[in-house]
Amino acid sequence: MQFSLEKVQKVVKHYSLGIWGKKAVVLPDWDAEEIALAIYNNCIKYKIDMVLALAQGVVESHFGVAPTAKRSRATRNIFNVGNVDSGADEAQGSWTAGIERYCRLMAREYNWKQGE
Repeated sequence: MQFSLEKVQKVVKHYSLGIWGKKAVVLPDWDAEEIALAIYNNCIKYKIDMVLALAQGVVESHFGVAPTAKRSRATRNIFNVGNVDSGADEAQGSWTAGIERYCRLMAREYNWKQGE
């Protein structure tokens, strides 16, 4: 399912800053609108269901601002792709790079064509 950019922005803002309020841990380079735009554009580019991407962003780290999302913040990796239980981390160059990494992974490993 695809959403409008405005809907993606509302979801990101609500489930990050809206949920955590003053308890949100917001780094200087974190920007809700930039993250929403990256999710929107990369979901379209890689044909990823936006509902799935948004839900995983909430569950993994509340888009990087949950007080407990230390690894997500340290690696700029809101979906924790490559951040595994063994302690290995996969740092991304930016929040948007982490979002694109997630969408590429989902397209390569989890998308299938109808009829397969």
